[in-house]
Amino acid sequence: ALIGPGIGLGEEVAERVGRLLDQITCPVVVDADLLTLIAAHPEWKLPPQAVLTPHTAKFCRLIGRERESMNSVERIDLAR
Repeated sequence: ALIGPGIGLGEEVAERVGRLLDQITCPVVVDADLLTLIAAHPEWKLPPQAVLTPHTAKFCRLIGRERESMNSVERIDLAR
């Protein structure tokens, strides 16, 4: 399943997605708006088979770091 592109960032969407993540059992690709929502809801648990696809700016938002504060090798290590 692909979740994220075009879902929006509203609170109703966040509530629904939070419930969905608790119940999903299939592999899921996390992209776009869902990455932004995850950054805002660190309490959410992703399924173990989830694959995140952030660009560099969203990756930095997810880990709470400034892009300029790390080099490309460090970003790769953090992604693991």
